[in-house]
Amino acid sequence: MKKIYLLLFICVSSLKLSAQTYSSVGLTPEGYDYDTLVNYGDTLKFIFTGLETGGHGQAKLRITYAGDFGDASEYLNAYLPDWTLVAGQTDPNPTGSDCETQLDSLYFNANLMNGFVPSDTFYLIASSNVDFFCTEQRVRVELIYDYCAFGIPTYANFTIPDDNTCATSPTQTLVGTPVGGTYVGTGVTGNIFNPAGLMPGNYSITYTATDGIGCITSSTKSIKIGNAPTPINELVCEGTIQSVNLNSKHVFSNDLQFTSTLDTANNYTFPAVISSPTTYYYANYIQPAYYMIDTIIAQDSMTVDHNMITGDDRGGILISDTNVYILGDNGVGRYNLDLQNGTYLAVDNDAMFNDLTTKKIYSFSNAANDFPSTNTAGSFDATKIIELDVNLVPTGNEVILSETVTIGYGNSNQALMMSGFSEMAFSDVYNVFHKMNILTGELTNMGTHNMIAPYGSENWMNWGILGFDGTDYHAFYKDDNYPGNILSYNFGNSTITAIDAVNDWSDLASFTVDQETNRLYFHYEGNTTTFGGTSETLGYTAMSDSLNFIPGIISCPSEIEYTFNVADLGPDTTVCESIGAYVLEAGFGYESYTWNGVNNNWNVFPVTSTGQIIVDAVDAANCHLIDTVVVTFDPCLGISENENFTVSLYPNPSKNTFTVDAGVNEINSLEIVDMNGKVISSIEGKSTTNLTVDHQLQNGVYLVRIVSGTSTKIQRIVVQ
Repeated sequence: MKKIYLLLFICVSSLKLSAQTYSSVGLTPEGYDYDTLVNYGDTLKFIFTGLETGGHGQAKLRITYAGDFGDASEYLNAYLPDWTLVAGQTDPNPTGSDCETQLDSLYFNANLMNGFVPSDTFYLIASSNVDFFCTEQRVRVELIYDYCAFGIPTYANFTIPDDNTCATSPTQTLVGTPVGGTYVGTGVTGNIFNPAGLMPGNYSITYTATDGIGCITSSTKSIKIGNAPTPINELVCEGTIQSVNLNSKHVFSNDLQFTSTLDTANNYTFPAVISSPTTYYYANYIQPAYYMIDTIIAQDSMTVDHNMITGDDRGGILISDTNVYILGDNGVGRYNLDLQNGTYLAVDNDAMFNDLTTKKIYSFSNAANDFPSTNTAGSFDATKIIELDVNLVPTGNEVILSETVTIGYGNSNQALMMSGFSEMAFSDVYNVFHKMNILTGELTNMGTHNMIAPYGSENWMNWGILGFDGTDYHAFYKDDNYPGNILSYNFGNSTITAIDAVNDWSDLASFTVDQETNRLYFHYEGNTTTFGGTSETLGYTAMSDSLNFIPGIISCPSEIEYTFNVADLGPDTTVCESIGAYVLEAGFGYESYTWNGVNNNWNVFPVTSTGQIIVDAVDAANCHLIDTVVVTFDPCLGISENENFTVSLYPNPSKNTFTVDAGVNEINSLEIVDMNGKVISSIEGKSTTNLTVDHQLQNGVYLVRIVSGTSTKIQRIVVQ
């Protein structure tokens, strides 16, 4: 038995040793754990001792650094010993400040560690824009990765049946290898992912498993919960027709699976609501388009000077059904589409763009409802977009982004803002491009692109158009040349094509399109040999393009539920005269109550004689809830009554307890009966004249039947 226990101990111990983490601080060739930046584009060297083979998963270089790193063009790149570039670069200080100590991490595949030995050197190289005016200009690097002591592991992996789902979708079964591992993540129980109740966004799930040689590895994947329109839950009046009026196209359905769609429209009118609740479903109807600018020519052109309205240019340009907008240092100039009737708008907002499908204008914003502007220093963390009206004032319609994005100053290249059809695209401060579904806020990472830089506006951003040829997305923008060309950059194959036949664009950096009039609207400073102009020139020229809307896509659904209240005094009833008063109850929490034409605002009404009672209760939806009942009083001669048997019951109305006082008479039994005659509770065998009853009754009216010897008394109690 001792040998068996010993073998078991060795096995368990081996499992504990099989998955380990290497963590060490790199030393300079001189043996220091910090190296100092002393030259432009300086190369720093670090050596890590005791490197382990069997690396798996992600390796991390955790970098602590201080110096001139307040701008996105000021960063560190990392290289492995074989001069493989580690993806990414260190981030600028989020406040735009220099000389502060920062901590950042860069990641690479830990399998690459298996080819290196402890004497190999890792490199960090500073960008050429890093200056040397800080008191501390030091860099420290730590290397962290997991390895398996037994060799190369069978890596944990798992499948998610649908990694783009909705909060209303069914549960999903996760399948992992090697089998027998454990899942950790929001919405996960065992190997089941349940999206119910989760907010839109990305959720990480990690699967950890042990393979056949005892190596423990993990795999992490993401599952996205899509955006849905806001649920609609309304209290209405019974029998009324209800309408939904929305800002954009939606799909309406009788069922959650949208197998029975009612209509696709901005507005829909439902039949009269005759049952409560009545439930429908609706979803955003997303209709992107194939759109390409084919050619731009100097024909049917016009220009106007906007300097007197806006002051010096800033670069932003927008379109609506009736107007074109141009952003300057002093505000926005709004013109009609023929460049007439210029109007000043006191707006300072550098993050506006169009949905060209609806011609609506939006702006990036954050939880505080701020907008990036000339006073916005450094970068801006955008969490949502806000719709703007014809005066560029928020309409109240907001869309939350699926993730926070950082835009603003600091991009090493001039950033791009590209309006499109139900979609738009932009580049952030890290020169990463994102495509956004405007209706849902869903963001798709398009990666970094080594494209010809845009011509810089007097701003952190310049404006162009997002196209789609049916296969690849395109960026239409002005290149960084004078006078240059308007280009089409293919995000799919990185090809670049000049699409205009214009000789002179001057310093044009921003343009937009009006597909209905086949005009390209543009801004440049001064004049050109092609179009003329004076100081700050806003103009348009002819273009040819192609537009074909794609069949609509349905987003995640939400519920539309209508409920109504009903007054119910119960059926016509006959009661014993001996009870004195029969109490009717018309429901709780209404705005007013009218009994037989008298508005006394009581939710209960005592009836003392035979007759018809009519209640009219008004609820929060201003609905009149009317019901009628006939109460008949009867001598009830079949029940023995003792005139000397008197009973009092208090408090009435009652909450959780009430007391029955029978005076000198003993209480032999007691029953509580609801208004349908059902016995709810009974107490037997009591020989007391005073009895306190504890109860958990629902709000309403009940009969209390008290028996003493051969005599019976019936009292009514209201529970509130």
